[in-house]
Amino acid sequence: MKFRNTGKPYCSLIPAGIAAIAALLALASCNNAGGGYSTNAATGVQYHFYRHDEKGATPVMGDYAELMLTLKNVNDSVIYDAHHRRKGGDTSASFRMVLKKTYTGCLAQGLTMMAAGDSASFRISADSLYLKTFRLQALPPYIKAGSFLTVYVKLISFETPEQLQASLDRQIKEREAEMAKLKAAEQPEIEKYLSDNKLKIKPESDGIYILERAKGKGKSVKSGDSVEVKYTCTLLDGTLAESSEQGGGKNTFTLVFGHNHFIKGFDDIIANLEEGGRVKALIPSSLAYGNQTISHLIVPYTPLIYNVEIIHIK
Repeated sequence: MKFRNTGKPYCSLIPAGIAAIAALLALASCNNAGGGYSTNAATGVQYHFYRHDEKGATPVMGDYAELMLTLKNVNDSVIYDAHHRRKGGDTSASFRMVLKKTYTGCLAQGLTMMAAGDSASFRISADSLYLKTFRLQALPPYIKAGSFLTVYVKLISFETPEQLQASLDRQIKEREAEMAKLKAAEQPEIEKYLSDNKLKIKPESDGIYILERAKGKGKSVKSGDSVEVKYTCTLLDGTLAESSEQGGGKNTFTLVFGHNHFIKGFDDIIANLEEGGRVKALIPSSLAYGNQTISHLIVPYTPLIYNVEIIHIK
């Protein structure tokens, strides 16, 4: 194929449509950070969306974002994973962060590109993240200077400061209502236990119900004594909540009487008990753990039954 010499530059012979496509490709290459990442021209954020609602509302600086996050280094090794923050009883591995610009191209700016439900990864300067966002004096030893980190993010939701405060106020009111409900239910629960077990027992002056008591033959417990005991603690329905069983054949517990090493009600029921003596008592929450949550069994305002045997006093 031969071209006719027209005297015009060769590039002018390229059809206008092809030239336009070439220009678009050149522009795209300028906004591509490599490795599948694009660069936001306004912020310099390097990003890649896995799921993106282009019509969804996005947060702004100052908002609080709830997100799931995994951080990996240049070798694709996990540095941080929000899932590992999960503890017993947790139902979520997400956490909340306030969006604040710490440098151009920071993670917070990347999050302002996301809508709730979006998933994305961001290529972040390790130096900037640790020294500017985290405000460390030096990079951790496991972070290579000048390297980039990959941050995988799923944006769960976001709130304005006003929305967050309203949400916190609502949660406080709900918690207070739940606590009031638990507190009101305690005495009826105690009375039902006594009735179901046909126990016609009046509480002591401090509110403790002594259900059984057997005298021992040794000396009595006095303030400052080191007291070795064997005990179990159950809920009113008989569910075991605590015990002196510590494994390895050790099934006793030692405390210094009168030094508040345990709940107040425990000291009260063993006061003046002799070595070898036993006591079974129903201790109201006011002398046990009160409004604290100790475990999934011992929640606020839980009355407890203690079976205690005095093993040794010294």
